[in-house]
Amino acid sequence: MSFAQLSAFTISDDHERQVTVWNSLPSWNRDPHPIRRALTEEMIPATDKRVRFIGGLEAYEEAGGQVQRELFDERNAGYAMDVALVEKLVAEKLETAAATLAA
Repeated sequence: MSFAQLSAFTISDDHERQVTVWNSLPSWNRDPHPIRRALTEEMIPATDKRVRFIGGLEAYEEAGGQVQRELFDERNAGYAMDVALVEKLVAEKLETAAATLAA
């Protein structure tokens, strides 16, 4: 296993999930990107338009959301763990914008 593969696994601290992902990937496709994608499929990246719209992960964290970050991510971007909370925050911000426009 390469360092790049190992660093992709640092996005999750769930060892069983890491083993499951490793075993589910074909041996010819165990690059860091598929590993990371499989481990974060139920999370929303900080670069997602919804997260940026609500004010970034900082606003999400202030609303009580939990952020998962990869140990070796130089950008320290992270992922929002609670999709429902992100959707709620987006809806609230859209409603506020709509009320402003309606007035």
